[in-house]
Amino acid sequence: MVTAKGLTRGYEGQPVLKGLDLEIMHGDRVAIIGPNGAGKTTLLRTLIGELEPEAGSAKWVPGITWGYYRQDNRIEAEPGQTALEWLTRFETTGDPQAVRSVLGRMLFSGEEALKPVEALSGGETARLLFAKLMLAQDPVLILDEPTNHLDLEAVNALGEGLSLFKGTVLLVSHDRELISSVGTRVLAFTAGTVVNFPGTYDEYLERYPLPERTPAVRG
Repeated sequence: MVTAKGLTRGYEGQPVLKGLDLEIMHGDRVAIIGPNGAGKTTLLRTLIGELEPEAGSAKWVPGITWGYYRQDNRIEAEPGQTALEWLTRFETTGDPQAVRSVLGRMLFSGEEALKPVEALSGGETARLLFAKLMLAQDPVLILDEPTNHLDLEAVNALGEGLSLFKGTVLLVSHDRELISSVGTRVLAFTAGTVVNFPGTYDEYLERYPLPERTPAVRG
């Protein structure tokens, strides 16, 4: 799906990614772990072209699209725009009921769908962003700390949904249970290096002792 060669990116002369080589294949579910500030978000943004690499390259299979859930949980909307109006902007099939259906699955039924976007809570904003991802049906999901603002029930539902997803997932998270249930590969940012581990998170924990094996426990 994407191949990175010699990928290098930093800030103010300090490298965050340095000469990273990486191949992500169709169906991979990559758990990206490590302490805050280690470079996880930088990697995602460089892979999708939001940040220009200082050296190296990242090339996707032609025609591949991705859905990107940002860590800052940001929605850009016009003042007063409702959740229904905002999500309708991304409907491309010509079926207005598709929007209502996805909103209903994300608990925006009836009057809830008519809430102004700026009045949504953090959890409601997260659910609306997930509704957008569901509507788009991109073959690649790139999720940066998606459990922020979610309660335990919603986190469990997210894990179940990602486990059933047939495409490719890049998941940045500190939630141990989520990455254990989803990840089939691990990219661990630790001690200034990136460990590319070809196995599950539980297998990674067996290989690498503490303190290398954080993220923190859920909650």
